[in-house]
Amino acid sequence: MERSDVPSPAEAVGSSIVAAVSDSADVSVMPDSAIRLVFRKPGVFVCPSVRSLENSIGGVLQILQVPPQVASSAEKDAIDILVQWTSYASLSKLASNLSLSTSFLDLGTGQTVASKENKEPARNPVNTSGPGSKDSLSKPESYEIKIPLHQIHSIKKVVPALGSGTPYIIIFTDKGIALPPLYFTSGGIKEMFTALKSCAYVTRSEEDSNLFLINDTANMLVKSMTSLEESNRINGLERRDRAGFFSDISLSILGAFSKVPKMGRKAIKCTSQPLKSILLQFSLFILLIALTNEEKHRDEDVRKPSSIHYSLGEFELVDDGEQQHAIELPQVEREAPVTAVEWRAAFDPNGKVSDPSAIKRRIFKGGVENSIRKECWKFLLGYYSWNTTYSEREALSAAKRDEYLVYKRQWQSITKEQEKHFAKFRNRRSRVEKDVARTDRDLPVFKDRDGPGLTALHNILMSYIFFNFDVGYVQGMNDLAAPMWLIMQDESEAFWCFKHYMETMSSNFDKDQQGMNTHFLQLERLLRCIDPTFHQYLGRVSCLNMFFVYRWILINFKREFSCDDVMVLWEAIWTNYLHPKFHLFIALAMLLTARGDIISQRMGFDQILQCMNNLSGKLSADDVLKRAEALFRNFDARTDDEVKQAVFVAAPRQEAET
Repeated sequence: MERSDVPSPAEAVGSSIVAAVSDSADVSVMPDSAIRLVFRKPGVFVCPSVRSLENSIGGVLQILQVPPQVASSAEKDAIDILVQWTSYASLSKLASNLSLSTSFLDLGTGQTVASKENKEPARNPVNTSGPGSKDSLSKPESYEIKIPLHQIHSIKKVVPALGSGTPYIIIFTDKGIALPPLYFTSGGIKEMFTALKSCAYVTRSEEDSNLFLINDTANMLVKSMTSLEESNRINGLERRDRAGFFSDISLSILGAFSKVPKMGRKAIKCTSQPLKSILLQFSLFILLIALTNEEKHRDEDVRKPSSIHYSLGEFELVDDGEQQHAIELPQVEREAPVTAVEWRAAFDPNGKVSDPSAIKRRIFKGGVENSIRKECWKFLLGYYSWNTTYSEREALSAAKRDEYLVYKRQWQSITKEQEKHFAKFRNRRSRVEKDVARTDRDLPVFKDRDGPGLTALHNILMSYIFFNFDVGYVQGMNDLAAPMWLIMQDESEAFWCFKHYMETMSSNFDKDQQGMNTHFLQLERLLRCIDPTFHQYLGRVSCLNMFFVYRWILINFKREFSCDDVMVLWEAIWTNYLHPKFHLFIALAMLLTARGDIISQRMGFDQILQCMNNLSGKLSADDVLKRAEALFRNFDARTDDEVKQAVFVAAPRQEAET
């Protein structure tokens, strides 16, 4: 597309004024720190006709970060990123309609001083469309774009050969709609993608190197479930310099403009002055207010205290203005494991547990000795009821052993000929065999590929497929079943303990990811209540989906701790002593151990995911449980009941596509 480089009148006034006028049209009354300008590029054009590139419409492309308090009602839960293109015609029309008089603000008194009101309409309208514009293009605003980033599926970049055309992009929405191409007449596409990467997860499509996927959740989930290669990306992260007033003047102007109605409508009147004069006065007026706000913020910075109080105690400020991850929490102590003597004393002469709540509390606080773990787990997992007698449990075990053999014989009796016509069975069996072969091979009981440990694990998982056809087998179940065999050393008992465990974990393996989405959403809400500053940071880098803890939640921290520590952790979770969602407090406790590094190093999704995976094997179960309990007690004591209920509401189920 051929274009002259003659700037439109809107461009000539100055990019800061263009930004102020542009955004005032879309965002009504905003606080002076509400919007953060992520990217702005004047000289971006839309062509209404694909066949003719002459009648282009000039405008400004911006990427804006809008916090929850000013976002639309549907987007209150997270910071929203807006991609917006506004035509110069709309900017000029807005500017000419500003009811500015020669009134001014006396910064000494804070009073508005008004001159004679002039009610004449503006003269000499200016055509700000691109060269070659025709009268038929009387409504360039109809081509304007304003779309939240989460509604963008991908962006196509097209760079013609040198001298053969103008580079442009095409935005594709999550509904499959292609928006009008945006032509960059003076560069800026590379800078735009750099800006997008600072507030979204951007990946290059494997099928098309010029197509960039925005917040591709499938890609993020795949990454969160795979091991990451060691790299120097964390240490080499680009750090954004703190923008001073003049480097980010548009933000101050935007904020000041939003306050104009509040500061005195008498200062805004009709005028007959030419457009250039109007914008010049408007620029001076806004600049004065912005300077006043900047001075006020400098004064506030001087008076800023050395620490800030949050709902979980006191965070100390460090030199760079970020808060350390250390949180002052109430003192919580762990106890010694439940001994065999203590366990036996919990039963009455008939074999019933006298006080289930008391023994659950002890297990939560200290775990159990390995010698009684086999019997204790059967109660914790629900295989045995707490009020059953010795004889009732003996009869139950015999019946369950026979039932297990039924499921085992079903899949073992399938002939080779049957298997040829049973694709689902072949596929599930293949996945089980592959996963079993690599399960906990560092443990002696699973070291021998053909030994009793892996054979029993294979049999348990195959039998579960025939017990629960709906769930079948999904990768990760092997991690949950392995400890059952390790402790029980009996196929039937391990199978039934695994079956009961899956009753609480099966939603993690839903095909529609409903269970995992609920965990992520509830963890995000919990973080927002406990640490709003960290929550806001994750929002800025588009990581509030919490996909970086996917592995933690899916298999209940199985790969994050040593074998012994996993057992202690699971025992605390199974008691449901403090809360049925206590695993989320464990996840939060682990996440907050890396809070300082994540913020100070300005980590994005890839880096946060690597940081979370690097915690594997470095944390103590006792330390994490103490911190998780302290987090819960603060949350429980300082949060309203209504908010508590709202935090743990399940995620809405996605309707199946037809």
